[in-house]
Amino acid sequence: MQLTQNVSSSRKKVIVGVDNGYYGTKISTADKTIYLRSKYEKSNDILNKQDTYLLEYENEDYIVGKYASISSLEYDKTQDELYKIVTYAALSILCNTDEEIDYYLMGSYPLSIYSHNKDHFADYLRGSSAFDTVLNGKPKMFNIIKAVIFPQAVCQSYARLDLFTDQVRGIIDFGSLTVNAVVMDNFNIVPGTAFTEDFGSIILENEIKKKLDKEYTLNLKEYEIKNIIKHGLKIKGKIVESAYAIIKSTINEHLSKIKKSIKANGWNIESLDLFITGGSSLDYSIQLQSIFPQAIMSTDPVNDGAKGLLVVGNLIYGDEVNGK
Repeated sequence: MQLTQNVSSSRKKVIVGVDNGYYGTKISTADKTIYLRSKYEKSNDILNKQDTYLLEYENEDYIVGKYASISSLEYDKTQDELYKIVTYAALSILCNTDEEIDYYLMGSYPLSIYSHNKDHFADYLRGSSAFDTVLNGKPKMFNIIKAVIFPQAVCQSYARLDLFTDQVRGIIDFGSLTVNAVVMDNFNIVPGTAFTEDFGSIILENEIKKKLDKEYTLNLKEYEIKNIIKHGLKIKGKIVESAYAIIKSTINEHLSKIKKSIKANGWNIESLDLFITGGSSLDYSIQLQSIFPQAIMSTDPVNDGAKGLLVVGNLIYGDEVNGK
């Protein structure tokens, strides 16, 4: 596995797991875990500061986080600057103003394009290597010394060593845009079982929106859908009982597509032990458990990726960072 690097000094060294999700970016260190919505915009007009930050980087002002306006569904995350800007904001949050930190990053990339893109994404995240940023008016200094990229879904297995050590188990990472899935044999990928499909919750919720729009002649907005799924569809203040059946059937059809892809990729779904993670599994845990009754559902699906990457980062960088 190729490393991208810069020469480090005696500054404080920190290993960081970076899970750049399409919906949220999760950062884990030995001391803390940070979550930021994967959104940004070039502006300094920040109206709502809840989970939102003002970042100054390379003479540009960025609003980063929940109340920024721009997100990205580009399959190749290097196609725009969003993911690195959000990452730099998160790394700036970790910095105190009176210290300069050397970061050793461990990131991840979708299974289907990992082999061809891992080094490119590492270079993309590492950027200029040395960073002088200003976060919410406070100057921050840090360096990205090295960056290594690991396959999505595989990294989550390292967050649950108890489930994957000396065991064969399938892992399903149900994300916002994609589902990444693979069978692991004691942390080794079983050949022919790994895949990435556009079966994430954004795709599912768009299917629900289209069906409800068509059935009831509506023009629902994306920001309404999660609430409608949880609490039902209202028209003129009254719950539409028939909408529940449409929502339920659409969810079941979508999850059945995931099950079909799993079987097509050589999984023995009837006997194989499963672990389900990924932030979107929180919203659909009951339905997923119904489709995959033998599955263990993650207790921390949002952060499994970053936490697993931190474990892998310690395996790769530990001796160097700890001076051994």
